[in-house]
Amino acid sequence: MLPRPASLDLTRTDFSASTAYLLFAGDDDGQPVPVVDLMTLVGEEPSVVGRPVLRQHPFDETKRVLVTPLRVEDLYSVVWDGAARRGAVAPPAGVRAAVLGQLAHFRQDHLRAVNSTPYKVSVSARLYDFVHDLLASEAPIAEIH
Repeated sequence: MLPRPASLDLTRTDFSASTAYLLFAGDDDGQPVPVVDLMTLVGEEPSVVGRPVLRQHPFDETKRVLVTPLRVEDLYSVVWDGAARRGAVAPPAGVRAAVLGQLAHFRQDHLRAVNSTPYKVSVSARLYDFVHDLLASEAPIAEIH
């Protein structure tokens, strides 16, 4: 069964039928820097390192970019599968250290407190088409008599 949109307000759309990856590109020194979170449909092939791939803004079809990732990191990990725990849960100190390590790789313009650059989230072409087809099929149609 396909998920139904809870709201026709595009900014409140739930992407529950998706997986997420963090794509890294090179900075001026060639070091991998996180540039975009990528959401794809479950079962869709993830991006391949070194292969350019088209990514889109979730709601604005004119905002597209070709990303050639130097590294691809899966953002989801299964901790509980409904029957049993599937992985070790890190203690809070370990989680904090991991987050601080991730933040050390972010560009400073994303992290500054004033006038920060928005971090970009993109979707694959298949997820974009899926969401927009779903919203179009669920949108009410006005009737004029």
